[in-house]
Amino acid sequence: MARGSPQVQMAFPTPVGWQRTLLIALVVAYVVELVLFNVDVPIYALLPWHAPSQGFAFWQLVTRFVVQGNQVIGVVMSLLVLYLFLPSVETIISKENLGQAVLAGAAGGTLLPFLLDMSGMLSDAAPLLGWSPLLLVLFAIVGIARPDSDILLMFVLPVKARIFLWGSLAFALIFVLASQGSRPSFEMLGVWIGSVGWWHWLGPGRARRELIQQAAGIERELRRFEVLEGGRSQEGSNGPDDDWVH
Repeated sequence: MARGSPQVQMAFPTPVGWQRTLLIALVVAYVVELVLFNVDVPIYALLPWHAPSQGFAFWQLVTRFVVQGNQVIGVVMSLLVLYLFLPSVETIISKENLGQAVLAGAAGGTLLPFLLDMSGMLSDAAPLLGWSPLLLVLFAIVGIARPDSDILLMFVLPVKARIFLWGSLAFALIFVLASQGSRPSFEMLGVWIGSVGWWHWLGPGRARRELIQQAAGIERELRRFEVLEGGRSQEGSNGPDDDWVH
């Protein structure tokens, strides 16, 4: 690793404030979900996003994020990624912008498979559920904002953040091909498109472009008022002491 290269530390961060509250809330919500499932409340019949032929309802586009299913290891791993990434991401963008990015990712991850589902292009009948695909938003933000940062993978191996950005896109595309276009694969692709699109068109990328345009405009205005030397005693001037101002 080059001397002075930026680094996103992932070794036992300390989530504070809203980060700790979010992690605790997600754990509590999952415990409640498992309790409801074990007392035979039909949450998996009502809340996940089902295929049109399997009982689809429009509220499931939102409620699918609430339930995670019985894949405990997957939920624990997702919570671990959230725990490791959240403190670093908040050093890049504000909590409000992060919320907007997550909403954009959720919108993209909903719209793309929904349109394909309604057009009959998807044959996958498995229900869609869980918030884990939204983790791609964190990878995208770190990769766009700090592409040359080193993320300590598994607490040891430094990996450039841009690899997380483009690697997550590559994984989503491979998943689309390997699963023959299932709804979960297009959900991941939609989350990536939504979060990256938000950054460039509505988020910090747009703000950066506007600042560059403003700076260019200010520079042009300054040039208009630049005082040029040699204006005195120029032939054709109105007087010997005239200054030329361009």
